[in-house]
Amino acid sequence: MPAWILSAEPTHVTPFDVLAQGSGGSDLMVHALLFYEESARTDVVKGALLKCVHMGPPFSQRDRQVDAVGTAVLTDEDIRKIKTFADDRLRERKAEEERLKRIKQEDSLRVEYCIHHPSQKPTAIFSLWRFSCVGFVLQAYRTARIELPGTPLPLRTLDELKQFYPTHAAKLDDPETRKQLGIDQGDSWPVALVGYVLHSLSRQPTEIRGTPHAPKSGDEYFPRRERTGAAAPAS
Repeated sequence: MPAWILSAEPTHVTPFDVLAQGSGGSDLMVHALLFYEESARTDVVKGALLKCVHMGPPFSQRDRQVDAVGTAVLTDEDIRKIKTFADDRLRERKAEEERLKRIKQEDSLRVEYCIHHPSQKPTAIFSLWRFSCVGFVLQAYRTARIELPGTPLPLRTLDELKQFYPTHAAKLDDPETRKQLGIDQGDSWPVALVGYVLHSLSRQPTEIRGTPHAPKSGDEYFPRRERTGAAAPAS
């Protein structure tokens, strides 16, 4: 199946394949990225530095170590479309960053990151796309007409989201932060998680392009865990 955990065995990674990081290297997947090198590599092992594009935040290109890979076996045309989308977002972000520096309003970019909904088009209030890390990956693949996880998504509580977003856990106690991220109303939300993307890619290529994966509780882990209660703490 075209999604796997990296190991000491070299593996093949193609431009704009999906990459994922686990929490502390665990099977709880917490960050999604796209492989952003010009050519495929056949030497990728666990611990290798890969050039990536992702919503960090900030939205940027950088080298990262990752734990898992998923591929939809992209065509050259798919890669061209996804690259165009990613490059356009990088150019727009850089231009906006430079503009805000000139007028001394750099803090305005903090709202580029959102959790729910995972991707939001520019508005009159904020001129850039807003994404979660997963939202950027999903929207990029939509340009190639590939829909990864489908809907409905499992509802997740605030306590669960603190585990799924460990680098933002402390901030999620702040009502203003939750409002900015889109989780201020209600007590559970259908949040798109990294593991859902990997499980959507852990199928045959014809399935990936034919029917979106229906996520369920436990799919936040890769490989999947059967859930018996609350989510296990991130390691």
